[in-house]
Amino acid sequence: MRVLLANGEPGFRGGEHQTIALARGLAARGCEVAIACRAGAPTAARAALEAIECRTFAFERWPARTPAALARFISLWRPGVCHALTAGAHTHLWLARAAVPSPPPLVVSRRVAFGIPPTPFSLLKYRRGVAHFIPISRAAAESLARIGVPAGKMTIVPSGVDTARFARPEGGAARRAWGVAADEFVIGSVAAFEAEKGLATLVDAAAAMRSRGLAARFVLVGDGSLGPRLAERAARAGLGESVILARRDRPLEETLGAFDLFALPSLEEGLSTALLAAMAAGLAVVASETGGIPEAVSPECAILVPPGDAESLAAALARLMERPDLRARMGEAGRARAARFDISATVERTLEIYREVAGARLETGS
Repeated sequence: MRVLLANGEPGFRGGEHQTIALARGLAARGCEVAIACRAGAPTAARAALEAIECRTFAFERWPARTPAALARFISLWRPGVCHALTAGAHTHLWLARAAVPSPPPLVVSRRVAFGIPPTPFSLLKYRRGVAHFIPISRAAAESLARIGVPAGKMTIVPSGVDTARFARPEGGAARRAWGVAADEFVIGSVAAFEAEKGLATLVDAAAAMRSRGLAARFVLVGDGSLGPRLAERAARAGLGESVILARRDRPLEETLGAFDLFALPSLEEGLSTALLAAMAAGLAVVASETGGIPEAVSPECAILVPPGDAESLAAALARLMERPDLRARMGEAGRARAARFDISATVERTLEIYREVAGARLETGS
């Protein structure tokens, strides 16, 4: 089967990790895969490293050139299925297919849990022209249901990680790069520096823990528009070097290997790839009880707290910091739990959906 994956995001975050992992897994199962991504985005470089065919497009905010360019590529390459991995890619591919005679079926992933504005264009885009939706969690599926997508047109397929890759992470190099000593306790988070990730709450929790005399280092790894505000918030709280904002410039397994504890204080979350990887790496987790997070974890491997509640977050982090025995038990439970989210299962379930929609297209002659 020939599959076109589309992801027009400018950065490289969880969704882009999933795009590359899915392409790699599909290729290993005999599919011919191409990725359509934004020109100049890191996704193209990552695809090249994996020897995955990649075509670049503008993926401008307001669709103008890209749908026509995608339509030309689809007409020439003739994929059996087109799969939009992001909302922006959904728009561009949806418009592109309108210009292709006998277009291939369109599959759309839904990675976020927040509501879809019921504009006339959104109602049209989500209710017509999509063969199947793949929400990554029940919370993401509910956001589709609220705009009128019927249950029969969606299948929940959680994000996945290569659990073997995180089995024995080594983080010494990351600690040295951050200026963190081997014997310091590190509470880490990997997330976009955007409002929905709730990292301001984690900075406030760091201040609360420091006021209790708990000497932890907080390392926030990511990028995004709120980076300067987070740094300013930490400075105003007098946290100094207790809070480090680090770029996402090293392998995720190395980053997680440098942490003693993983925190995910999201205000909204479809299902975090970094959370699944942290579990696979054997880290105990403290996270917000929101979106798809409760679906991913269990009480044995994670403590859930109300989103936006810095005091509850600080109390849970402090409890685990002071209980190495509990951290170890939760870490082992997390490894076992993460096995349910191995990328191999994600790839197989996605491929089943491709076969179903491609088969239905052949049966109807459309």
